[in-house]
Amino acid sequence: MRPVVGAGAHVSGRVLAGLAVWLVLWLALTCLFIRGFWIFYKRHLTPDAKLIRAAKAGLRRGEFRVEYQPLVNLREGRCVGVDALIRWDNVEYGHLGPYHYMSRIEQGSFVVPVTRFILATAVRELGPLGASKSLYIGIKVAARHVESRTFVSDVMGSAESILSRLVLHMPEEHCARPTKGVLDAITVLRAKGVRLAMSGVTTVEKYRGFHKAFHFDLLKIDGRVLALDDGERRNRLAALVDAARELGSNVVAEGVESASHHKIVSRSGAEFGQGFFYGRTMVLSLFATFLNAGGNSLRGKRVRPWQ
Repeated sequence: MRPVVGAGAHVSGRVLAGLAVWLVLWLALTCLFIRGFWIFYKRHLTPDAKLIRAAKAGLRRGEFRVEYQPLVNLREGRCVGVDALIRWDNVEYGHLGPYHYMSRIEQGSFVVPVTRFILATAVRELGPLGASKSLYIGIKVAARHVESRTFVSDVMGSAESILSRLVLHMPEEHCARPTKGVLDAITVLRAKGVRLAMSGVTTVEKYRGFHKAFHFDLLKIDGRVLALDDGERRNRLAALVDAARELGSNVVAEGVESASHHKIVSRSGAEFGQGFFYGRTMVLSLFATFLNAGGNSLRGKRVRPWQ
C-alpha cells in the first residue's frame, strides 16, 4: 500500500490558517481594547478631564460667579467700561486662579455654557445698576466658541439687552480663524452694535494680520509690554499705538499696576487703561459702590495729570 501523505499536510495547513486567523482577531481585539481604554482615560481620568468634570458639576451647583474690573479713560480718570471676569469658588481648582482653569475649559465644548453664564450674569447683575447704563461691557470669547455654529445665537440669546454696549475680546495667542462662517457671525453681531477687541496684544505684526480680517475696534496691549526694559517698552508702546491709529482702533493698556505705569501709558497716546492701579476685580457690591462714588480712580487722581 502507498502512504497517504497529502491528508496530514492538509490538516496541518488548516490548523496553521486557523491559528493565523485567531492571532489576527486577537491582535485586533487587543488594539480595540487599548484604543477604548485610551479614549476612556483621556475623557475621564486625565487631570484636564477631572477638572472639566468638576467644572460642570460646579456650574450646576452655583460655584461660579462673575467679578468686574473697571476700564478707565486716561484723559478724564473716569470709568467708561468694565470687563466681566469669571471666578470659581472651588477648594481644589479655584484657588489656582482663572488662568489655570479657563485655559483648559476654553479648549473644549464646555466653554460654551461658561460663556453664556458670564454673559447672562453680567446682564442680570449690571442691568439694575443705574450708574452702569453707559458702560461698555467686555467679555472674553474663546476661539472654539467663536468658530462654533451656535456662537451668534449664544451671544444674542444671553446678552440681548446689552448688545449695543458689548465688546467681545479675542486673545492674540488663541484668536479664532477668520473663516467665512466666523466672519459672517461677526458681521451679524456688528449689525447689532457689538464691538470687537483683540486682547493680550504684544506685537504689531500679529495685530495687523488679524485686523485685516476682523477690523478690531479696540487694541488691548498686554501687561507684559509694561514689564519690558524702558527703551524696549517705549518703542513697543509707540509702535502699537501708531498701528492702532493707522488702522482706526482705540488703545487699552492692560496691566497698569503702579503710578509709574500710569504715567507711561498716559504719555503713550493710549486712550484707556486697565489694571490694579485703577481698580482690582470687584464683586458686584463693591463695583456698585465704586460706580456710585463717581467711577473715578482715587489713586489716579493723586497722580495727576492724566495726560
